[in-house]
Amino acid sequence: MYVLQLAKLSDAQMTIAISGTEDKLRMAQENFGVDEIMNISTEKLCDGIKRITSGKGVDIVFDRVVNNEIIDSSLKILANSGKLVIIKSPIL
Repeated sequence: MYVLQLAKLSDAQMTIAISGTEDKLRMAQENFGVDEIMNISTEKLCDGIKRITSGKGVDIVFDRVVNNEIIDSSLKILANSGKLVIIKSPIL
């Protein structure tokens, strides 16, 4: 959640919290004022990001839950010249 704080402090145009649990999403909205939330247990990541960004994709993805599937999905949702930042990674 600290990444959401940093994004807000850096005047990000939009922040999107992505989680598979409603509790985490609610906390992101209530405590960090994110602009959009997306529950990946009810919507596919790529579909949700396309919907939220009107097909543009996101400029940066901060990812701490990393496996090959997540990396592939994160790369697919990036806008042109987007960046993927891996915060913590297990051995793949």
